[in-house]
Amino acid sequence: WTTLANPHRGNGIWNNSFNQQYRDFRFFITYNQQDLETNRISSTAGSYLLAAIISATSLSAQVAPPDSVQKILPPAGDTLAVSQSQIDESQIPSNDTLFPAISIPESLVAETLSTEIAPTIFHDRIYLSKGPADEIKSIAGIFMRSPGPVGSPAIPLEYLNVSDLEIKLNGLPFPYQGLYRPYVIGTDINTIPWEILNSIEWNPRNGYIDGLDFQVGRPADNSNRSDIVIDRGGYRYDAAHWRFFRPFGNKTYAYFTVGFKKSGGYLPNSNYDAFHVTGGVSRKIGNGELSMDLWQHKAKAKQNSFDYLTSQISKQKRTVDRGEIHYKTSRDGRYFLSIAGLLQKNFQTITGYTSPRDENYSVGGVQAALSDSTSERIWSGGFEYYRFSISKIAGPHPFISQFEPSVRMRGNLSSIDYDLKTAYSWNKVDNGAILPSAKLSYNINERQKPFVELLRSRRDPDLNLLYFNDNVEGLNLSQRLHSYRFIGNQTLSMPLTSQVTAGLESDWGQVNSIIGLSLKRIGSQIYLVYSKDSLANVIVTPTNFDDRFLEFFAKARAESGPISGEVSGAYRRWSKRFFSDDLEKGPAALGFARLSYLKEYFIRRLYLGGSLEARFSSRRDYRSIDAGLTGSYAIISGRFEFRYKDLTIWLSDENILNTAYITWWPYYESPRNVWVGMMWDFFD
Repeated sequence: WTTLANPHRGNGIWNNSFNQQYRDFRFFITYNQQDLETNRISSTAGSYLLAAIISATSLSAQVAPPDSVQKILPPAGDTLAVSQSQIDESQIPSNDTLFPAISIPESLVAETLSTEIAPTIFHDRIYLSKGPADEIKSIAGIFMRSPGPVGSPAIPLEYLNVSDLEIKLNGLPFPYQGLYRPYVIGTDINTIPWEILNSIEWNPRNGYIDGLDFQVGRPADNSNRSDIVIDRGGYRYDAAHWRFFRPFGNKTYAYFTVGFKKSGGYLPNSNYDAFHVTGGVSRKIGNGELSMDLWQHKAKAKQNSFDYLTSQISKQKRTVDRGEIHYKTSRDGRYFLSIAGLLQKNFQTITGYTSPRDENYSVGGVQAALSDSTSERIWSGGFEYYRFSISKIAGPHPFISQFEPSVRMRGNLSSIDYDLKTAYSWNKVDNGAILPSAKLSYNINERQKPFVELLRSRRDPDLNLLYFNDNVEGLNLSQRLHSYRFIGNQTLSMPLTSQVTAGLESDWGQVNSIIGLSLKRIGSQIYLVYSKDSLANVIVTPTNFDDRFLEFFAKARAESGPISGEVSGAYRRWSKRFFSDDLEKGPAALGFARLSYLKEYFIRRLYLGGSLEARFSSRRDYRSIDAGLTGSYAIISGRFEFRYKDLTIWLSDENILNTAYITWWPYYESPRNVWVGMMWDFFD
């Protein structure tokens, strides 16, 4: 694709011309009359932000105001300590109340031994956030296609060099692949309902490596509350949501939320208009609990296409409908049963350049787990079955069934904690595979714990890569681009990953950290191959290759009174630095830092504070490297926050230094952008 977009890459003629035109465009949209007020606010905001030591939304629950909000907050969940999930009899409700709710993992697959990277949305936010993408930017092993939800897809990738990350919701599959031109591999997490996001787990031990498990639904503490949130920012960005959560009697709990986001977009043809509506109900039945969650996401978005080589006229409409049902019960405080069912349907249409291209993608299935908890160890076993299908494509409508039974044992022996699991996964694309995992931790003392972990996992089938086809004719760009075709590869295998990790976890009270080294081998990695004939017809198809790399990672978090902060980073070395077509892999290093402050001032229940945060990337996307855009970047953003009783008002400043940078060539991210918001909590 680089040869199309940059035919003079040797001397940079095309690239220099493009950059000059783009600078002119950026100057216009930044200083037109509509944005003059935004820029004045932005300048003032920067002074406040730098003076107040400020960065992401906020801070841990330990410094939350001692008011009505504090009463309904769960304990702080933002911790780096990787602790084993223990099933406690005290978590099971008595016969006359739902509160606290049953805290059994959704299934054997959903039982986790992981770092929770974001606290519940029902107390203070940790990061400067406008959507799910912003919540995961502190993970140094993930590169975000776009850090926010405005205008362009937010696709989390593992350093740009693999297909996409495995994305789960409540331990259940979440397949959503947007349709883009040229095709982009990855799950667009902007379709996840941020309004009911409780927490996110990174690299959970549920059978897949380098995945994200978004916990969505009712608040973990079954609180009685409601709130209204309003946001407004540059490029005609507006967002709002209303949430209602409450118990009805002592056996029933229900919630309902609705929210929307709109933006004119920073880039040409990047308007975005979306909303979510969600609802759920749970009911105590005997010693168990039955719950149902329903939600819908709808969006209309304009799309950047073909790297600006032609007119930007592409549009997308999408709808995601999802329903989950869960049942949990226990007996004698020892035996625990959980059953979960799922049905999700995706509908999307892409138009522009040619006739509309429709696709319907669905998944349905069930998972179940039974565990036996004793004083020495926890035994568990279960299975999961899913059926993935795709329709509105040429030929028969393909489907793939996947079945995976598993067993697991956790416990401790003297000073050693162990977690052992084995599973067997089968589907008709990849046939069968044994997926063992093991983690051993040695408790040197109460503060330090070295560990070693071995994992093997396989990605869920991606029917788009196997069966989806797209054909755009008549682009008529001389020798650059006449037609574009994406052709699915039905012989493609899904990635099978093996990983060995060793590291040290430390907890010194106010400071905790994790540091480690990981060796990973990815068999049947997926890569998009581009080819062009003499008539400028471009063909893109996915193919497999094997990859291997060594990664060093570290993260530390500290908190003292009203001040908290964290740093994280990762550095990767590949066994083969280049792809088969001689394009370089990248980036090699990613990093994140945050410093936050929140303190009571002047009168009771009046809190002032904020935060500063920075994201770093070494040179990245191989197309950027090939085009000569090899520099690294560091983006600094900040936030000022005013909180009085149940009212919170914030002023956020993204990209304070107004850095021009690219995460995915050739689409520049937005310059400095100020947005404001408020949240009002109320009860009953």
